[in-house]
Formats: sequence, structure tokens, C-alpha cells
Amino acid sequence: MRFLAEWNFTGRNRQPPLDPINALLSWGYGVLLARVFSAAVMAGLDPYLGFFHANLPYRPNLVLDLMEEFRPLVVDWAVLQLIKAGLLTPEDFEPSPDGTGVWLGSLAKKLFLGELERRFREPLLYPPQSRRLALSQIVLEQARWLGRCLVSGNLEYEAMELR
Repeated sequence: MRFLAEWNFTGRNRQPPLDPINALLSWGYGVLLARVFSAAVMAGLDPYLGFFHANLPYRPNLVLDLMEEFRPLVVDWAVLQLIKAGLLTPEDFEPSPDGTGVWLGSLAKKLFLGELERRFREPLLYPPQSRRLALSQIVLEQARWLGRCLVSGNLEYEAMELR
């Protein structure tokens, strides 16, 4: 994706993000984490007991596991939409307070959050139920499905993917 080079994007980095694209990804993953955390709790799951992420104290390991399938569907998609549409420019970002990283400016936050919310409201085909649901509802349904798999011992969980 040639247009990403214009944004000094050469690959994923974080803590701190070193370019605007990584700043968007990091901030977006934080928003996604909050939404998936809520869905996990609503589905009756313990957000801290995960499968794939190492169980570290005070880290929502199950949420991190569940959100993996939604990173490209929500955050990566929203980043690409904003950048391709030309709604953000590198000037919409600012240096982190210590000067080592890049943060979203206030306009970038507002535009990006709006794009994320639009994406969460977008209806997509949810194959397990053969019907269209808002992506936010699909997040909850996936958490519920994981809960049913754990209770029944039938671990035939399938990640959400676009078909």
C-alpha cells in the first residue's frame, strides 16, 4: 500500500507509536479493547482468564484473545478508510509529551472515533446465525458463543471473518 509510505509507516511499532499510522492503530486497539471487555462481561466471562495471551496480573487476557479476530475488521479497516479518504493528514498528530512518540491530536481523535463507531454500527453477515448484525452485536455474539463452548465442553469456536 504505497500511500502508507507517505505517512512514514514501515511496520508495526508501539509503546510509544513512532508514526501516525501506529498511533491510530494503538488508540483504536484501546477503543476495541474497551468494547470487547464489555461484551465479555455481558456474556458472563471472566475477562482476565485467557487462552493465548500469557495470564499476567491485572491484564484482561481473555479480552485480548477475543479482540484478535476483530482487529482487522474494525480498527485496521477504519484506519485505512480515514487515510484513503484523505480525512486526516500528518499534521493532525502531535509528538508525545516526552517527544519519543506520536499521539493523535484532538481532531484526529474525533474523526477516528466517529469512523470506529460507524464501523461498529455497520451490519455484516454473521455466518453462525445466517443473518446480518451490527458489528458491535457480532462482538457480543462471539463472546456468548465462546461462553457456550466453554460450558458445553464443545470447543468448536470459529473466529468471525468476512466471507
